This record gives sequence, structure tokens and C-alpha cells, in this order.
Amino acid sequence: MAAAAYAGQRATAGQLGRVTALLTTGSVTNSSSETTIGTFSAGYPANDGAVSGGYLFYVTGTFDTTGTPTLELRLYMASVAAGNRIWDSGALATGGTNTVQPFWIRAFLLVTATGSSGTFDAGGDAQGANWNAAAGVFSNFTASAIDTTATHDIVLTAKYSAASSSNTCRTTAGSALRM
Repeated sequence: MAAAAYAGQRATAGQLGRVTALLTTGSVTNSSSETTIGTFSAGYPANDGAVSGGYLFYVTGTFDTTGTPTLELRLYMASVAAGNRIWDSGALATGGTNTVQPFWIRAFLLVTATGSSGTFDAGGDAQGANWNAAAGVFSNFTASAIDTTATHDIVLTAKYSAASSSNTCRTTAGSALRM
């Protein structure tokens, strides 16, 4: 690609697709509260945003259930707040008793305006064993606020509809990449 294809971006062609952060994994058990189960520390570096530039986030994990609880997974920019969502699974029916069932999430964030009043569009897809969404889970958000001059963590949360010592959701690996 010609250098003009990246006009205005701070990354060079050699930096595109590079890993910017690895996921610090975690889990939640016996809770019906939204709980952080993974963090990309400094997943969005300060002053790295350029209009039409962005990031890809890949996460893998597993879940266990008993009964028929729903499970909701969300990926956020900086903090757990509705305006900061990058991706949201919605309430997933888990199909009864499950043990170490795998899932994956692939999400993106594209900067649409830079600066302290910047914005981003985001979305993604996911798939999990025994979820009610056999064709996958898709979500997208537009014009969410972001201060591109600050460094932000990216956090993944999990929330079961019912607490049980048999309900566990855990992350196993993840990478954030600059596009």
C-alpha cells in the first residue's frame, strides 16, 4: 500500500496489525452482578487515535452453568458504562448444565473523531458452545465518546441472571491489535 493510504495516521505500515496489549484473564463464580473477567491494560494508548484508525480485540474463554441461567458478556472502553460499550452479547440462554464450554469474541473499535471530545464506532461478533444464538452474536454502536488524548483500559465483563456455585465464566486468552 502506498503511504498516502495512511495519511493522518500516526502508525506506520509496519506497525499495523501489531499487538498493543494482552488480556489479563479472570473469572466470576456464584454471582449475578456484572463483574470484570478480563482487562487489556492500556488497550487504547494515549494520542494513538486517528480518524478511520482503530483496534481489534480477540478474546477466548469458557463457561459453566447449572439450570438455565442467561449469560451476558460486554466489552467496554475505560469503564463499565453504557456509553463506553464496544460489544454486547445481550442475554444468552446457555442451554442448561454445561461444563467448560468454549466461546470467542472478536470486536473492533474505529475512531471517528479525535481529541478530548473524540468519538468511536464499534461492534463485533462472537460464538459459544450451547448458546441460544447458533448463528453467532453480533452488536454495533456508533458515535460513542472517547478522549483520544488519554490511555484507556479495555475491560470484558460477565453477568449471569442467577448466582450459583456452578455458574462460572472465565477468560483464557486475548489480544488487542492496532489496525
